[in-house]
Amino acid sequence: MASPPLTFAQNPHIIQVCAAVIGQYSAQIGQLRSYLDSQARGNDQLRLENQALRGTISQLHNDIQQLRSRIFDYERDAQQASVWNRTQQQIIDAQRQLVASLEHDLAEARSDTPTQTSTSTQTESNYAPAVEQSYSELGLEPVKEAAEGNRWEESGES
Repeated sequence: MASPPLTFAQNPHIIQVCAAVIGQYSAQIGQLRSYLDSQARGNDQLRLENQALRGTISQLHNDIQQLRSRIFDYERDAQQASVWNRTQQQIIDAQRQLVASLEHDLAEARSDTPTQTSTSTQTESNYAPAVEQSYSELGLEPVKEAAEGNRWEESGES
């Protein structure tokens, strides 16, 4: 009669082989766990670096927006200053034209007067108040008459 097959527990060789296989699998499982842990740590490190990079990118984006805003402000200020300077120059040019016109009118008024002193003084006194008022509105003061004629000088800034 045939002997009954040996059970797993009854065969020491099978137990040793199985124990060796289980040991190998345990070692491989340990290695895989170690690898997965290192990958997870690496992933955590990558995740942290990724978050830091995203923060840096966000900050750079904000900085760029602020720079764009400043550039816009500078351009606007430059345009306003340019308009202001053009307006100021137009005012100065208009004042110069008015002064030249007033000086011309005053010269004509003097040349229209007769050579007699009394009439000349009378004619000048007729024109002088209007001319002096116009000059004072422009911030100008008359200079005392010199040998080459009557001149006007600026008393303030233009």
